[in-house]
Order: sequence, then structure tokens, then C-alpha cells
Amino acid sequence: VTFIGINLPYHVFTAHDKNAMYIVQKEFGTYLNVLPQRKLVPLTIKTDKNSMMINCPEDNVCTTLAYHDIFRSNQSITKKNNLLYVNRGCTYIEFEYPYLLAGVIISMLGIAGYAVLSVFVSKGITKEND
Repeated sequence: VTFIGINLPYHVFTAHDKNAMYIVQKEFGTYLNVLPQRKLVPLTIKTDKNSMMINCPEDNVCTTLAYHDIFRSNQSITKKNNLLYVNRGCTYIEFEYPYLLAGVIISMLGIAGYAVLSVFVSKGITKEND
């Protein structure tokens, strides 16, 4: 008796076990040796500094663009497998940076702290050399 457990799909593809393949296909509800139907859909993407516009002729199209949490749109946009999906028509997406002001303030405080620290360190080094 061999314990296969969660590695059943791995076992199917390495051992070419037809019985195990039947079990995996039955459990996943799909055929493992049939690829999904794919179709190329032409997209027009125009980008701006803080936005982009995607013109798509069909619904539920994968743009192959990575989905980001800063995307905001009045049209329907969805995330599947971390990719951006859009529907038919023109989709206008704005980039909103939710923590932009906080990030700028913290960066400025870090630069100021570094400057103050540099002054104290340089004064300490010059005192030691005297």
C-alpha cells in the first residue's frame, strides 16, 4: 500500500496511472488532458500619468495586466488570479494612492532624522580628532 495523499495529481503525471487520473478528473470535475479554449481579443489601452483607458470588444476579457488595489473605476473590473478582467466597452481606471500623504510625511521625517544624526555624528568625530 502506497500513501499518495495530496500528491495524487503529481503521481498521475509522473506515473501515467490511468486509474488515478480517473479519480483526479472525477474530483476536480474536469479532464486533465484537455486545454481550456482560449481566444485572442484585441484591446486598446491608453495610459496617462494617473489613469488608463481600456477599450474592449467583448465581456469578461483577461487583459494580462496585473491587478492592483489602487485601481478605481466606475465600470465593472474584476480580479482573477491577480489579473485584471474587463467587460465590453471603454473602461476608465484611475490610480488612487491611499497612503500617499502619509508616505511623503514619513519619508521627509526620515530624511530630517538622517540629517540630524549626520550632524551629531560628524560633530562627535571632529571632537575625537581634536
